[in-house]
Amino acid sequence: MPKEKTYKTLGHFLLEDPLSNKSSLILRINEQSGFISYRLYIGHGSSGMGESLSNLQCDHLPYEKRTEDESIEDFKHRVAITINADSVRRVIRERKTVKF
Repeated sequence: MPKEKTYKTLGHFLLEDPLSNKSSLILRINEQSGFISYRLYIGHGSSGMGESLSNLQCDHLPYEKRTEDESIEDFKHRVAITINADSVRRVIRERKTVKF
């Protein structure tokens, strides 16, 4: 039986296009393999429909650390800069995780 994939969410960005259409981009890392994955959804709500990453029209989202000591915050900042520079959408803000 194959191992179940476990993911850790690295970040959740709220995006908007020039017509004010909202979308959400979630960055995750597979904890077994270390691979980064992106999930794009329509809307800012929890029931958004999945969307193709190609709809960002962004050719080169980061998939690995630039340097060995790059932090998660630095990586997320680099993702946001890439989207704002190359995509048809803009990062409005990052949704923070609520901890109790």
